[in-house]
Amino acid sequence: MENFGIHNYGGRLFIDTEHILTQNLPLVIDVETDEKDNFVGIGYTQDGKVVYYNTNLVDSSRKIANYLIEGGVGLVGHNLKFDAKLLVKWGIGVASEHIYGDTQLMSYCHNTTKETHALKELGKELGYEWPAYKELVGKGRAKVTLDKQPVELVANYCGMDVFVTFQLYQNLKRIMDLNASRSYSLIELPLMRILFEMELRGVLIDTNRLNQLDVEFSARLDNLKQGMFKLIGKEFNPNSNAQVGEILIGKGFQLPKTPKGQPKVDKFALEPYLDDAFVKALSEYNKIEKLWSTYTQGFLKLGSLPRIFTTYNQITFNQQKQTEVGISTGRLSSSKPNLQQIPTRTDEGEKLRELFIPSETGILIDADYSQIEPRLVAHYSKDPFLMNVYKNNLDIYEQLVEGTGRSRDDGKTFMLALLYGAQAKKLARNFKCCEEEAQDILNRINRKIPGVTAWINRVKHAARAKKGVYTLMKRWIPIPNINSDNRMERFHCERAAVNYTIQGSAAEVLKMAMIELRKKGFLPLLTVHDELLFEVPKVHDPEFRQDENGDFIGRILPSYNIKMAMESVVKLDVPLVAEVGIGINWKTAKGD
Repeated sequence: MENFGIHNYGGRLFIDTEHILTQNLPLVIDVETDEKDNFVGIGYTQDGKVVYYNTNLVDSSRKIANYLIEGGVGLVGHNLKFDAKLLVKWGIGVASEHIYGDTQLMSYCHNTTKETHALKELGKELGYEWPAYKELVGKGRAKVTLDKQPVELVANYCGMDVFVTFQLYQNLKRIMDLNASRSYSLIELPLMRILFEMELRGVLIDTNRLNQLDVEFSARLDNLKQGMFKLIGKEFNPNSNAQVGEILIGKGFQLPKTPKGQPKVDKFALEPYLDDAFVKALSEYNKIEKLWSTYTQGFLKLGSLPRIFTTYNQITFNQQKQTEVGISTGRLSSSKPNLQQIPTRTDEGEKLRELFIPSETGILIDADYSQIEPRLVAHYSKDPFLMNVYKNNLDIYEQLVEGTGRSRDDGKTFMLALLYGAQAKKLARNFKCCEEEAQDILNRINRKIPGVTAWINRVKHAARAKKGVYTLMKRWIPIPNINSDNRMERFHCERAAVNYTIQGSAAEVLKMAMIELRKKGFLPLLTVHDELLFEVPKVHDPEFRQDENGDFIGRILPSYNIKMAMESVVKLDVPLVAEVGIGINWKTAKGD
């Protein structure tokens, strides 16, 4: 074994050829790959003093498999789910119960709104600095990927990742307070294990229907393009912001500018001009093009069909800042592909949901929390109007707009405006009414629920005093700039205080429901905001009767168990309701 050192930080690094792992100690690991996720090497330590690096996949597999099988405590890493999935891909039998600790999650629970949870940046806080990946491999023609780098160079790079992860793990265990530790150990870490299983399982897609929908979207795009060409008398590229901007300016439209001085042509810039036939066609084109490129074309380019495998993020990568950041509300995001932006209540969204199907022996169950955010507001505020609505099983949005001449959907929009600070000017633009009318409706709704306004003011006052807010499960979300001298920043932080309290609590309820359901044997196929989709075995049983339209009727035992678990996971002062459906694809299960 050759000792390469670890950048003179006191640790020792060996190329491992004979080391035997110690049982009953966590194994802190980091894997290195080429840019196609092929194995390059793996580093590990158990004491933080000696780090081993192994370039032999067979030897690494044997060592880690023996460690896990023979009762080792488990694995610790920084964004461990990523490494664990690679180990599975390489034939190393990692299971969800082997995920023992994650320093990225610990950092997130310790400080939810911290600017970065990247290992290199967290390491700097402990006094450690070492080259980033881009610095190691270079760029352009000079780029040399890790599989082609000298082994001692990669070993030191990987060794530092392992060494600092160990130090970070020990440090975070010392400094995390009780609430952060509870959030980590009872919610976020168990959830990571579930997400690991979900990501490995994937979800089945109807590839025949996918190809049909791709052709349909493509034809609609072509028709929209031809229509726009006729309207302006020439051909152009609708995907070129510069060309679109030139046409719109030529029509006399006043467009906002980008920081570089170019005209903006996004949907917000186009919104005031939707009465124009060209702008209306362009907006429709942009909507369909995004769905086509993201979903039908996006899915068809995946090499995994008929299954697709998304990644669920408790911590996400911020492209603009180029670093890992926490999701302040605690909601999960989805990426590669993003399944959380499939539109709702549109024909296109319904067609996309038809693509998601069970296996031949299964059926799908969709479970969605009903109005969880206003229910939490009722729980927090104790507003008599809201309490009465929910205890009598009435529809809050219909009740809010009663007597205003507005629809239920408008009621939802006005409720969100009250909670999150949208102004009458924006509402008037959405509803195509004057600002005075929008403000009048806001005032009338506000008078119905004065307890909500009082609660919002209490949240803002407490957030200013404490520089943060607590969620339902006592997770602390810092808002350090809430007392800023900058008026706009201060107002933004005050709105965030309300948002974090409500959406952060809603996210916790869903996460706890997922954990409880997994204990009962239900592993979701996917999750979208307040919604979970499951596959259960389709048994030949009277409970699975279908009517003449093929819709399932009668009480379905699995769906009943899912509903009961979701509704009882926490106790609120108003009923928590989950709407559950069953079907042969996601669309029919959701009841679209």
